[in-house]
Amino acid sequence: MKYRYFLSRTGFISAIIFLLLMAACPVMAHEVWTTGTVDMTSSDVGQHNSLAIDPAGNPHISYYDDENKQIRYAAVVDGSWTNGAVADSRSTHTTSLALDPEGNPGISYGDGDHDGKLMYAHLNGGWTTETVASDSGHADIGTYSSLAIDSAGTPHISYNNGKGNYDTLLEYATRNGTVWTSVTPDPKILGYDSSMVLDSSGLPHIAYLNGMDSGYIAYGYQDTPGKWSTRMVANTEGRGGDMAKNAGCILSLALDSEKNPHIAYFDKTRKELMYAFWDGKEWITEIVDQDGDTGWHPSLAMYHDQPSISYYDISRGELRFATRDQATQKWVPSTVDKGGVGSDSSLAFDSTGNPGIAYYDGKHHALKYASGKPL
Repeated sequence: MKYRYFLSRTGFISAIIFLLLMAACPVMAHEVWTTGTVDMTSSDVGQHNSLAIDPAGNPHISYYDDENKQIRYAAVVDGSWTNGAVADSRSTHTTSLALDPEGNPGISYGDGDHDGKLMYAHLNGGWTTETVASDSGHADIGTYSSLAIDSAGTPHISYNNGKGNYDTLLEYATRNGTVWTSVTPDPKILGYDSSMVLDSSGLPHIAYLNGMDSGYIAYGYQDTPGKWSTRMVANTEGRGGDMAKNAGCILSLALDSEKNPHIAYFDKTRKELMYAFWDGKEWITEIVDQDGDTGWHPSLAMYHDQPSISYYDISRGELRFATRDQATQKWVPSTVDKGGVGSDSSLAFDSTGNPGIAYYDGKHHALKYASGKPL
């Protein structure tokens, strides 16, 4: 009897320990997805989307309306989606959305005029727009931009300076009061398609493509205010030399709790989704998904230092989601939605670790949203 009682008590204790471990380390390897249409008010809407989720779990999305040539914004209010126009834009390759400390959205975008201007829109009662930078006589400045807002409500934007995709410098702008100032993190490196985040100290970190070196990924950051450091992203597998070369357009950056950078990108030569991270000593690279022509337009997000990526599988016409299994540290790809959807996507997590993805439905030319729950 004592032996049987001992087994029962041990099993009970083991079960409690298991449940505590599961609660402390949520596993996101398998998700049940709910998908729905957010906006299909025009013949082609939803590209170049950007997603943020507020502390209450409500998603906010910026995106482009190609029929009406407008920047649009959608959000869940009182349990239902609302959407509307923000500003005119003849064309842009990105919109980038961030929430200020009050939960109000800001959006960076290109206005599409021939001379080119980088614009910033902010919602506080109504939308206000302002010019961040202009470069008369060159291609559209701000065509590619990435926005972050610090704890004081100050916007920070990385962008290309508009002298053409392969002859352009990366620039970084921030606002002091009503005045925007721009600097070039490294004038020796041509940069475009940037992705920027702020660390816990409010300092910028930027991943971008170096057009001068055939698409190498570069990484620039401030470790003290105003002082920039840059480095190339090394590839320890020797893929494309000793750098993460042959990266396709659009990459995505996130930081872990130690401020180490993590970058998702598309290897356009091998048609694979790749992931690189700094482990404190060197860059480590991994193949996330290599099944077909996959990995286009990746969006990387971290939850409790565990990375996940949304991306497009062009071979299948699917929106896919890959996350790192916490036990094995292996990547687990899965399908979120199919049928010619997901060519543009943006991933974020809510405060409980549930993922949300804004994405473009290329078949119906609409903006859609997927929310995930663990199995």
